[in-house]
This record gives sequence, structure tokens and C-alpha cells, in this order.
Amino acid sequence: MKIDISNLSVLFDDQIILDDISCHFPEGKFSCLVGENGSGKSTLLRTLTKDIDKFQGSITDLKSSDYSYIPQNIDDPEFLSVQEVVKLGFYQSKISDQDLNLQSHQLLKRFDIEHLESRRFSEISMGQKQRAWLAFALAQDKKVILMDEPLAAVDLQSRKNFYSILNTVSKENRTLVLVTHDLEIAMEFCEHMVHLHQGAISFEGPPKNF
Repeated sequence: MKIDISNLSVLFDDQIILDDISCHFPEGKFSCLVGENGSGKSTLLRTLTKDIDKFQGSITDLKSSDYSYIPQNIDDPEFLSVQEVVKLGFYQSKISDQDLNLQSHQLLKRFDIEHLESRRFSEISMGQKQRAWLAFALAQDKKVILMDEPLAAVDLQSRKNFYSILNTVSKENRTLVLVTHDLEIAMEFCEHMVHLHQGAISFEGPPKNF
């Protein structure tokens, strides 16, 4: 699913957060929405998810059945194991308990954390948690995955590993949009980039052209 934003403006208390911006996130690509803190990145993502519903302009109407959303600073689920968190992603699937165990294990194995499936989610590292949340998102089997600064507290190599994983996930005809201030890594791994500066689009296109 392609995501289109046209002449979008968002104001809070008469302060312009997004100023008549137009851009798109192509279908089946890994896109990064980059910019410094306060540039409007999270506001744009929250508008797409309808968390912000007061705006001018037009955006692709994403329904909850279209996308998975991994917000900033998501709380650890209380008392759940890593595999139990991933299983929650299958909540709308009518599959047997045996298949549920198998498919959640396979997702964890894909991201090299199957050895952690019995560990309590709160006890694993931040980078491992992000892989588990991505597995949870894939379990929902939706065409769009939106992520808001999921790697702020993760070391450089773990961030690079995660970006590499996202690149492979997009090859499954999924539209990935990642909000980040990590410009250099975004340019290395993403396929499409939108750069926000003070609420306006300063660049859109292939990272190599930035």
C-alpha cells in the first residue's frame, strides 16, 4: 500500500507543526522519515494513525486493518514471555495452539532470538525487544508497518542489524515507515527518504540523492 500526503498542515495552540507538506511513502519499500528533534516527524506519523485528527490537507486513509504501529517508548508487557508477546500478534488469526506456537517460534527464529522465547520480556535487551516487537508486528500480517524512533536507546551495531532486517522485510511487499533522527544509518539502509526541517519537507527521494 502506497501512502500519500498532500498539502498537510497541523497546528497545536496556534503553533505550526507541519506546514503544507506533500510527500509519499512508496508501496513495498523501506522508507525513513528523518529530521532533528521537533521537526514534526512523530506528528506526521500520529496523523497517519489518526491519533491526531485535526489537520488540513489530505492523507491516505489508513484503517486499523491496514497497518501495525510500534510507538516510542512502548511499555514492557507485564509478566509475559517473549513468545507470549509475539503470540499476541496473532489475535485475529484462527489457528490452532500448535500452529500458534510454531509460527511464533519461526518469527523469533527469523530474527535470531528464538533462544529467548521463554524469557520474560522485561529481562531482555532493548535491541532484542525491538526484534520481538517487529515479530509481533509481522504476526499481524498487515501491509504497512509504522515505527516511531524504535532504536533510540540501542547501540550502533544493533541499530545497523535492525535496519538490515527491515530492508529484508520490505522485500515481502510490505510498506515500512521508520521515524528516526539517525540520518547516516537511514541513508545506508533505507530505499526512500523524507527529510523534515522545521515542519517542512527539505528532501524526498533516494538517499543517495540527499
